[in-house]
Amino acid sequence: MLDRIDLHVEVDPILSDEMFDCKPGETSAAIRERVIRATGIQSQRYHKYAGIYNNSQIPDEAIDSICKLDEIENRFFLKSIDSHQLSVRSYARIKKVARTIADLDGKEKIELSHIAEAIHYRCLDKPAVIAHKSKKANRKI
Repeated sequence: MLDRIDLHVEVDPILSDEMFDCKPGETSAAIRERVIRATGIQSQRYHKYAGIYNNSQIPDEAIDSICKLDEIENRFFLKSIDSHQLSVRSYARIKKVARTIADLDGKEKIELSHIAEAIHYRCLDKPAVIAHKSKKANRKI
């Protein structure tokens, strides 16, 4: 069931005295502006695609062309897919989330930090498998 949920976020409880001893975070207005910029980027990216308006709507056959990864990012991504034993569905969803994180960051390319963050959101319920006995686990990455 969790495979159908794109973002898994673990939230630790805080003590009551910690609630009032926090540093102010990013304002809602600043977050709103970042989201507006990211949706604008997506609107421009998909203006030539019929029926696609945002990253979540990228068809599976277009994932790799729209969510391109450089060699280092791709190696890291594939190694993570193997080590966490993620599904094909996860592959597509992680790339879409990474594209969105890059858009929110104002970056044209998906960087290693974006793909790592997207994997983290997907893998809270999946500890990394250290010794996986398959030919794939032995490939050099």
